[in-house]
Amino acid sequence: MFAKILGKGMTRLHGNHAAYWEYQTRVAKEILFPQFAQWNIPIKDKRVLEIGMGNGGIIHAFADADANVAGVELDRQRVENNRQFFTKDFPIIFGDFCTEDILQEIGTGQWDLILVRDVLEHLLDKEVAMRNLKRLLAPGGAVFFDFPPWYFAFGGHQQAMQTFLRYVPFLHWLPRRQYSRFILWSEMDRPKVYQGLMETYDAQITLRQFHKLLKRHDMILDKHKLFMLNPSYRVKFGWPTIELKALGKLPLIPEVLATNIYALVKNAD
Repeated sequence: MFAKILGKGMTRLHGNHAAYWEYQTRVAKEILFPQFAQWNIPIKDKRVLEIGMGNGGIIHAFADADANVAGVELDRQRVENNRQFFTKDFPIIFGDFCTEDILQEIGTGQWDLILVRDVLEHLLDKEVAMRNLKRLLAPGGAVFFDFPPWYFAFGGHQQAMQTFLRYVPFLHWLPRRQYSRFILWSEMDRPKVYQGLMETYDAQITLRQFHKLLKRHDMILDKHKLFMLNPSYRVKFGWPTIELKALGKLPLIPEVLATNIYALVKNAD
């Protein structure tokens, strides 16, 4: 049932620019803003950057809340498909933020809050990504990470598939060769989806790997929450948010039960 609802949610939003824009705007206003307020992270007049802004609804909501914003996105067409919904004008940098040229265009050392939502699990070179995030942060600034841990039942994003395989939990636990064959069979007429799913497989990130990544780059986990039911499901499906509290402190269990982590990260120095 859980898998079917996830799949139907993807179908309802996929390709429907107006519905997805509304969904993103609501996630920002109903979930992210209250969370940042709880963590004493002000929005108004702060310099906020979103890495992988996608359609643009999230960062546009921050602009509406009087933040000074900019977005970074690889896929120019995703942004252009949603230009009709933009009522604010703000800088958008197109390209890979892991490259030096783009980094200089974004502006190093000036961002109070950097949003990295549903992005980390797609980045192949996380070492470069973390080094660049550190360079982009203003003194006292923070990075907000939001991603599904790899071992979650649908951590491979297989709900994006078009066949019955979208309903199979833990499918992405298969060895790469076997997994690739299943995905290729399912998405043979959608090569872009196949490529994206395999990139996610190769870029997988577990909670343990995330903590080690932060330690290697001298960054600290200032605040975080683990969720059994992702807060965005409240907007997408009307489900309650369920946080992993006591269970989240146990070894290994959160890797499987957590559908999502919210993490506020700062430089240790």
